[in-house]
Amino acid sequence: MRKWGHSLVQVDLSWNNQSGEVVDTAVTALATSPSHSPLRNLDLCGSAVSFDPVKSILCCCSNLNILNLSSCRGLPRGIKRVYQNDDLDKLRADVEASKHD
Repeated sequence: MRKWGHSLVQVDLSWNNQSGEVVDTAVTALATSPSHSPLRNLDLCGSAVSFDPVKSILCCCSNLNILNLSSCRGLPRGIKRVYQNDDLDKLRADVEASKHD
């Protein structure tokens, strides 16, 4: 992910059977791409991603406009859904204000 993160626009990691650690590493690599990330759509539906990598994506990927967190086993209740447009902006603001910690 880190190698191609500078050019990925859409990433689908949904319903994979990898451990949470593997998914977390992949998502974190997307967030820590050395150049400005063009990522617009990230589908994590049904994965075991945890909240810290999601926070990193929200903070580092300003072009992101669709984030699917539906049925994510590693996330707290109340945020497991699809975010886009204003909902995604609100989630970013909530994360910055530490409302989900």
